[in-house]
Amino acid sequence: MKTPVKGGKIFFEKISYIWNKFKFTTKITIRNIFRYKMKLIINIIGIAGCSSLIFLAFAIKDSFSNIPNYQFEYLRPYKSEINLSNNYNKNNIEKVLKGNKHIYAQKIYSKILIDNKERYTDIYIFDDNIDNFIKVLDKNNNNVKLEDKGIYINQRALELLNKNFKDNILAKDYYNNKYILNVHNSFKNFSGNYIYMTKNYYESLGYKYKENIVLVYDEIKNYSDFFKLSDILYIYETNTQKLVYNKISNSLNYIVLFITIFSASLSFIVTYSLLDININERKKEISTIKVLGFRKKEIFKYIYSETIILTIIASILGIFLGIVLHKSILYSMRNTNVVFVENISIKTYILTTILTYIFSFISIVISFRKINKINMVESLKIED
Repeated sequence: MKTPVKGGKIFFEKISYIWNKFKFTTKITIRNIFRYKMKLIINIIGIAGCSSLIFLAFAIKDSFSNIPNYQFEYLRPYKSEINLSNNYNKNNIEKVLKGNKHIYAQKIYSKILIDNKERYTDIYIFDDNIDNFIKVLDKNNNNVKLEDKGIYINQRALELLNKNFKDNILAKDYYNNKYILNVHNSFKNFSGNYIYMTKNYYESLGYKYKENIVLVYDEIKNYSDFFKLSDILYIYETNTQKLVYNKISNSLNYIVLFITIFSASLSFIVTYSLLDININERKKEISTIKVLGFRKKEIFKYIYSETIILTIIASILGIFLGIVLHKSILYSMRNTNVVFVENISIKTYILTTILTYIFSFISIVISFRKINKINMVESLKIED
């Protein structure tokens, strides 16, 4: 029989003060982790990759599913927008509104040029206080009051235009009328492009203010009364757009499920394959500790401690990688009219961690059955 080759020391062994305080099984676990460096790298990459995909799936769902509530319940909580005819009678409108909270405004359907593409941008001109109907929040979430100094444009549009405050932007309406507007401030918005301004600023540009819409805060119930009037062209309900977002959000559940199943399969293949190789290479070692009287619980801890530690490390790395991927995807979507919410729920972190541990645990349980079937006599005959 050949004399065994003397093994090299790992880094922790050189720090005797720390190393000597570890238990025997802990020392074995640490040595095994650093003993097979390639398996260590493959294991961490495999589990971290699966963990990051799971995290990414849940994070994207969080980012998208939060849009309807932020946009249509918080930033623009009014429920309806009534479009008026050119010669509407205000008294008729007030009669059918019957005390519903509302404000009049002028709306211009316009386009702005972004990256050589025309983007639809709705311009709203107000003569009343809009606090109850539209929240204008700056990038620091501070509530902003509309002033007569210029326009207020959503942050995404301002970024894509590559403009700053006090810069001029060009907007054109559907009749090809041009509006040169000075940017005073920007506001948060998650769906579509909007420009807000006061009546005084609009008229200072040489245009005449004319109300053509009514924003209604509460839900309209007496539709029949409205449609009897020739003063009303049509009624747009913000809830219809909210329902569209909610349907898309629900459909994302299938994508999350698919990614989770894919990640589970990948995690199982990587972890189980490495465990299987590990057990085959250590049959003699496992048989030896069985002969020495190690119980099943002790054998489990002896063999799988390194896998459990690597799973914990890989799941943490996977979450960090998932955050990077999530930010990258949101950045790639910056040219769209939808701004994804960057907030990620605590539930996403918890579910990612739990699912990663479950997938690894399933691999461990299945491979442990193989350890119980090891023939100790035959394994001890194996030469190194």
